Amino acid sequence: MNLSSLTRLSPSSVLLGLLLGMVFLWGCSTTDDSRPKHYEIRDAIMRGDFEEAMSLADSRKGSALDQEELQELHLVATVGYYLEEGRRATLADQDDEALIWFQRAEEISPDSERVLEWLSKTRAKLARTWVSKGLEALSSQEYSQAQQCYQQALEYEVANPLALAGLEQVEIQINYRIGLGESYYTEGIRALVDYRLSIARRGFEATTKYLPRMDRAVTRSSEVKTLLSEQRVEISKSFEEKGFYAGALSEVRIALALNPENEEAKNEIDRLKIENQAAQLLREAQMKIYRREFDAAIKLLDEGEALTLAQKEAFIKTRNTIDDAKLEAKYRLALDLEYDGQFEDSIKAYSDLLTIVDHYKDALARQATLEGYVEMAASYYEQAQNADDPAIKLEHLRSIEGFWPDYKNIRKLIDRLQ
Repeated sequence: MNLSSLTRLSPSSVLLGLLLGMVFLWGCSTTDDSRPKHYEIRDAIMRGDFEEAMSLADSRKGSALDQEELQELHLVATVGYYLEEGRRATLADQDDEALIWFQRAEEISPDSERVLEWLSKTRAKLARTWVSKGLEALSSQEYSQAQQCYQQALEYEVANPLALAGLEQVEIQINYRIGLGESYYTEGIRALVDYRLSIARRGFEATTKYLPRMDRAVTRSSEVKTLLSEQRVEISKSFEEKGFYAGALSEVRIALALNPENEEAKNEIDRLKIENQAAQLLREAQMKIYRREFDAAIKLLDEGEALTLAQKEAFIKTRNTIDDAKLEAKYRLALDLEYDGQFEDSIKAYSDLLTIVDHYKDALARQATLEGYVEMAASYYEQAQNADDPAIKLEHLRSIEGFWPDYKNIRKLIDRLQ
């Protein structure tokens, strides 16, 4: 039987080829019941049950001629089995597995056009897959990865035009990055000499991006980070001297991010966390004082002062402002009542203030003025009530209106007399 002619076809076509071959064998090798020799094996092959066919061929024994024929049938079944398994794998997009099956079939039937066709299609599909991966890596500027992908594609399909073009593009980009990386390195060195550390850092980090294997750039980048870390600690100290504890803490954190082994920064960070917390409590207390929430302010000051070592004086100064703020609050209350025309209540508020201190701003003068207004208003009102002449009544009421328009019911009385 011609094994090559059987394996030139797809798995379903293999069965058709076997069937035609069996027609020939029918006349050449039959048994007494007019069925082809080894009918069960041939039938299993026709049904596509290649495993059964191989098992049956293995189990049969006979003459040397029978063994030769059984071996041929076994090979036909084996090739059919490999092709069928490979076809299933490639339809499931398990192309690496499919390629292994087709290669096994090729080992048995290296001249089979159908086996070679399946091999070619599978290799082309795998090549397309790797080209796609290479394009994705290229678009992400992962040039080394893209190069590997395109090279893998060419392993499957030597002349794949997309892989060749992609590999050429990758090589152009790699060469460009090499030149760019060397340029950034030179820039970093020049900046380092001038102690422009931030610029030097950018230069060396850009170099390591384009030339990740350049040890000199990695070393220089580490050196610059160490210097920058030390610089950040000094900036932190200047911020702390000015009372900017949040800024000082931020600088120490940056210092540790640049160089986790910076001992001074490690020693300072916990202390600055506490001082920053105390500074926040101090700011909250000051806001409470501004809002005249004095009890809440005192509570915050007590909490913060227990934490701090460096801000004791600031807490004492803020605590001293509470008494002044309380006086100011009483003064503002009296003033607001005065502006609202509530002269008697305003006089009482000024009196409350002046029982605490002998004098505060212009509280004494304002109180005296308001007391004079109250006396004048009462006098004019009484005179208006006792006057028989409407014009005189109106004159007295107008006098009150000039300095206290909300006094008693003078508005209604004026309206009646007009």
